[in-house]
Parts: sequence; C-alpha cells; structure tokens
Amino acid sequence: MKKIISVFILVVTLACFSVVAVCAAGVEKPVIETEMPDCYMEIGGGSIVLYANATVPDGGTLRYQWYVADTENMAMLRAVFGAEGDSYQVPEEIGVKWYCYAAWNVSGGAESEPVYSRLIRVEYYERVTVHTHSFGDWMVITEPTCTEIGIKARECDCGVTERAEVSATGHNWDSGKIIQKPTVQSDGEKVYTCLNCKATRTEPVKYSPEFQESTTAHTHNFGEWEVITEPTCTESGITVRECDCGVTERAEVPSAGHNWDSGKITKKPTAQADGEKVYTCLNCKAIKVKNIKYNGITQESDTTNNTAEQDNNSESIMKPTHLGNDEKTDFPWWLAAVIAVPVIGCIAVVVILLVIKKRKNVR
Repeated sequence: MKKIISVFILVVTLACFSVVAVCAAGVEKPVIETEMPDCYMEIGGGSIVLYANATVPDGGTLRYQWYVADTENMAMLRAVFGAEGDSYQVPEEIGVKWYCYAAWNVSGGAESEPVYSRLIRVEYYERVTVHTHSFGDWMVITEPTCTEIGIKARECDCGVTERAEVSATGHNWDSGKIIQKPTVQSDGEKVYTCLNCKATRTEPVKYSPEFQESTTAHTHNFGEWEVITEPTCTESGITVRECDCGVTERAEVPSAGHNWDSGKITKKPTAQADGEKVYTCLNCKAIKVKNIKYNGITQESDTTNNTAEQDNNSESIMKPTHLGNDEKTDFPWWLAAVIAVPVIGCIAVVVILLVIKKRKNVR
C-alpha cells in the first residue's frame, strides 16, 4: 500500500512540474513601446533620469534591471546594483556612459525571456567659457562639378571646423554640331557637348531657305561609326559618325538582350505546388524565375529563350536576391503537453484505485 501511495505522489508531482514548465514556456515577452532618447546635461545643470516604457500583452507583472557600459557595446554591459525599477537616475559624472534596461513578464509564477532596450548614450559635460572662433582660410575638400555642389571647410585654432557648400559650376557648352538637317516637313537636331563633363543636350533646328542654300552644295563625307554609349541587355546604345564639315550623324545600337545560363532548380515541383527554376544573365547578372509545372515524374520541359515562352510556365525577371526556404509552421507542442499531463494523471489514479480494489477482494 505504501508503495502505491508513493507512486501516486510521484506521478502527481511530475504532472505539476510539467504544467508549470508548460505555463512558463507560454509566458509572452514584454513589448517595448518607445525607446528613450540620448541624454546630455551640463554638470550642475540638473539630473538625468532614464525611463523604461514596456508593456505586457497578457496582463502580467513587469520586472526590470538596468545595465551600464563604458563603450557602445552590448557585450560590455554590467548590471547596476539595486536598479530594478521602471526608472533610473544616472550618477552625475563627467563623461559618456551607455545604459539599457531588460524587462521580464512575470505571470502565474513563471517568467518570460527578457527583452532589451537600445543603448542610451548619456553624457555629463563641464561648463565652458565663451569662445570666439578665429577661422583660417577656406579650403575646398570636395570639388564641385557641373551639376553637383562641392564642400569647403575652414578651421579655428580651438579645433572646431566650419563647412559650407560650393555652388555647382554649371555646364560649359561648345558651339554645337548639327546631327540632323531640317527639312520643310520636320525640324533638324543640333547637339551641344559640355567641355567639362561631356554631357550633351539637343536643340531643334528650324528650317529656313538660308540653311538649305548653305548645305545643298555640300556632300557629306562621314567617317567611321563610333559607339559613344554602349548598349546593355535592356537599353539601346548610341553610335555616331562625323563629316569634315562638322555635321554629326547619330544612330541607335540595339540592346544586346539577356544571355541566360542553363538555369538552376531552386524548388522542386510537387502535386500541391509549382517548383521554381532560376536563370542568371551571364552579362548583367539579372535573374529570371520560371515556374515548373508538376507532371507526375518531377521534371521540367524547358524551352526558354530570349523571346516569348511557348509553354504555360510563368516567369519574372528581377535583380539578384536571397532565395530563402519556404516558411514552416511549427506544431504547438506545448498545447499537446497541457492536454497529455492531466490525461496521464487520471490514468495513474484509475490504475492505483483498481490495484487497491483488487487487494481488498483478495483479502
């Protein structure tokens, strides 16, 4: 009989510990609503008080602990003895310290995992006497361009540096070249080139009889075509040739189109979901993702080219990105434990009662 009672007590104790462990695993972490900003204060100008702002979603009780470090490094934090409230008054010491706090949710005798605030920079500084800066000459540290401003700086003897903008220079256009002659039906084009940055701008050229007279007696003798803008996989380029008279003719260089590799299957198709095959352009590293239909033997019939697809597989072209695994939903094992513990306890009680009854019948 004593053995039976001992077994019963052991089973009940294990069940209680299991319930407590499951409850502790289910305690939600606190949520930090807003972060404390960095703080600065002159010595003697007042106190700096840091505040925690955390909440618990399940109505539990919050527990705090404040930490301090001499550098901006979470690994160097050390606990502040006795600082376990939702606020902390920083000692008035000259220099910079870094503070943060941890918060726990205490509910039903269990405690959640802690959450940590960001590192808060706190600085106490000395009062300084008024200083009038005596700056030196300006020095350009970033040269301006035709369209971008530059930066210039000058320094005081005390070490303070003043910075200012240098205005953009603006384009310095040449006299321009006619690349398309105007006619009675349409305007021509004249291209101007910046002598500094080689940027170009185009202006229309209106037709006039004087222009026609000045150009009809001349036959252009163009040189070789020269590519001035290389084509890419998706963008056309520009090629030009020039006559001795200064007239320039322009033409478009067709885009090269993507040069796809043979592709790599990143996700196999199943009966429930399509698979994926990723193609990479050998020139510009663009990525094309193509869906793979499941046909019962997990294989793909691929007829990919640089024109339209001939099958029903869909595809998209994108910049290279990280290809992650499908998200998985974990089974809530804690719920199974909560259900299993009482059931096991009940079975143990029934077994004990049956044993006791059987012994009484034997007597």
